Amino acid sequence: MKIEKGKLEKNDDVCAMLSVEGKPVVELNSVSAEKVDDILQALCRRASHCSGMASVSIRNRTRGWMMRLPLLLCRSVFSLRTKDALEAEGLCDKYGQLRLSFE
Repeated sequence: MKIEKGKLEKNDDVCAMLSVEGKPVVELNSVSAEKVDDILQALCRRASHCSGMASVSIRNRTRGWMMRLPLLLCRSVFSLRTKDALEAEGLCDKYGQLRLSFE
């Protein structure tokens, strides 16, 4: 069988892990995806509370390949959901106005 790195099919046995500073943050086992982008989106959604440089490992056990990718994560303001949470994080004032840092 010819190994085609990055090739996915619906029934492939795929697992993925996202780690920040060498510590695993998100692990996905038995992922059902047709594209690597789908896996990256799933990892980023689950790691929306993280920021900084991350490392992503994707392994396709069915086809016999593994890839590692660097990924820059930015914490999503929308993952905080409420004005109270934004205010507690110091991202907005008591009226809901977003604060911009010019440091």
